[in-house]
Amino acid sequence: VITDERMAKVLNVIERLYYQNFDIDYYAGICGIGRDRFMHLFKDTVGVPPNRYVIGVRIKNAKRMLSSTGMPVGEIAERCGFTDPLYFSRTFRKYTGVSPSDYRRIFESANARGST
Repeated sequence: VITDERMAKVLNVIERLYYQNFDIDYYAGICGIGRDRFMHLFKDTVGVPPNRYVIGVRIKNAKRMLSSTGMPVGEIAERCGFTDPLYFSRTFRKYTGVSPSDYRRIFESANARGST
C-alpha cells in the first residue's frame, strides 16, 4: 500500500494513462518536486525506477489485450504506448520470457485445453 499521497497520485496516472509517453518531469510536477527528488522518492516508495514501473504496467496491459482480443501485435504495441513494434516485442520477451505472439498462442492453447 502506497501511503505517500503524491506517489499514489502518480501511480494512478500511470495506471490510467500507461499508453501516454510522459517524461519524468511531468510526474515530478504532479508531486510538486524536482526531477531528481522524484526519481529517488519513486524508487524508495515503489521499489523500482519510474520508467521500469511504466513498462511493467504497459506489459501487463499488453498481456491482457493479447489474451482477450484478436488485435494485431503491432496495434497492441501502439495502444500500450510503444512507438516501435520491434522494441515492444523485445521488451515483452524480456519481461515475460516469450514473444507476444507466443504468449497469445500459449494462452489460446491453455484456454482450448481448459474448455474441452
